[in-house]
Amino acid sequence: MTAPTKEQIKAAADRAERARGQTTAEEFLTTALTEGELAAEIKKLAALPVSVFETVRIVEAKRLNMRAAVLEFLVKAERAKTTRGQKDFLPHWKVEPSSESIGGAGLLDELRKYFMRHAALPKHADVVLALWSLHTWVFDCFDITPYLVTTSPTRRCGKSLVLTILQWMCCRAKKNDSMSKAAIYRSVEAERPTLVLDEVSWVVDLKDERQGILCGGFERNGFVEVCEGESANITVRRYSTYCPKAFGIIGKLTPTLMDRSIEIAMQRKTALDKVERLGRRDNEQHAELRRKCLRWANDNREALTAIVVKAPEALNDRALDIWEPLLAIAERVGGDWPKLAREAATALSGGDPNTEEKSIELLGHIKI
Repeated sequence: MTAPTKEQIKAAADRAERARGQTTAEEFLTTALTEGELAAEIKKLAALPVSVFETVRIVEAKRLNMRAAVLEFLVKAERAKTTRGQKDFLPHWKVEPSSESIGGAGLLDELRKYFMRHAALPKHADVVLALWSLHTWVFDCFDITPYLVTTSPTRRCGKSLVLTILQWMCCRAKKNDSMSKAAIYRSVEAERPTLVLDEVSWVVDLKDERQGILCGGFERNGFVEVCEGESANITVRRYSTYCPKAFGIIGKLTPTLMDRSIEIAMQRKTALDKVERLGRRDNEQHAELRRKCLRWANDNREALTAIVVKAPEALNDRALDIWEPLLAIAERVGGDWPKLAREAATALSGGDPNTEEKSIELLGHIKI
């Protein structure tokens, strides 16, 4: 019997490989994608929603002649690269500081007047909005960032208008009508933005997992931990949730979130309220104010960390926590601003700290 040739042995081995569902070296080289083609395929898969990718990754891995774990790794790396690239995906995030030194009191006056120019505001709101906008440029100097909530009893009271101005004045601000749980903590970790969230009826659901993330994110040690990966490759990753957040809602947030917020209670403007119409687009005046805010922030960060705030007596401990950054900024800029800030804090967040407890105690004495 004639011994098989090398070619016959190789052909038999190839048939055996195919029978086991594997790919021969020649077939692999024939079907393999170029580097550019593979990169394009990975980008397409990275753009898919995670839930969709999970259903197709095995099939796609086989099509691309690679293990599913390797494909998942490449897709995750592409997603991370896209996230890093999107840190500056909003044009107004790109800010160069003013070339000249900026006086803080004058800057706050400009911000205050701009809000009053376009919105019919309740008393003290102009002071709060100016201070809060500037604080977003230096929030990393403090251990707590106060939340801001614009509320209204009904529609067309101007809360969305105020949030639109905040979008243009605050540091790395982005205005959204909704964000998923993952979008919140991934955005905060990667971008350190100012979140401007309008129409947040979803926030009032105590069963919504986003509630806990938002409640914890007002202080520096606010984090969320999630499991990533699968099977033996599962890892635990920690994401920061600490960043400035402004909300707009008809009604109120949950008591816990309201306790972490400074409220601006909007009402419909009357015939006596004269304001200029605000265009919804960014403009050069917004850009100039952002440049001034960044220059002031760069020049004053170190000094802000050393300021000891004089607390108004009317503030309870939580109210003092959320007002401390704004009061510190007011102390730093000087002029009329320390007085204006203390008056606003007392008017908007002062009062008897035991009011809620007394109400609960009173209800306990009511007999049905």
